[in-house]
Amino acid sequence: MMTWYIGMATMVVIGIIKVLFSFIGQWVQRVVPQAGLLGSLAGIGLALIGLVPLVDIFSMPLVGLISLGLIFYSLVARIKLPKIFRES
Repeated sequence: MMTWYIGMATMVVIGIIKVLFSFIGQWVQRVVPQAGLLGSLAGIGLALIGLVPLVDIFSMPLVGLISLGLIFYSLVARIKLPKIFRES
């Protein structure tokens, strides 16, 4: 129950912060360059895109880490993989 209460309290606090900051959104867009605003979103997106495969790799560590090591080795050593592993 305590976890649920903490989660609901967090949602209320996030909602209050969003309502308060919604009034200064236009000012933030004028002051901060657009590239700066988009950069943070891109970083979050790349982190999420990279996190899901990483979780899959760590769910089966032996197979995943061997595969990851082979991929890194081939990238660093600039070894071309056989055609069945490359895109056409």
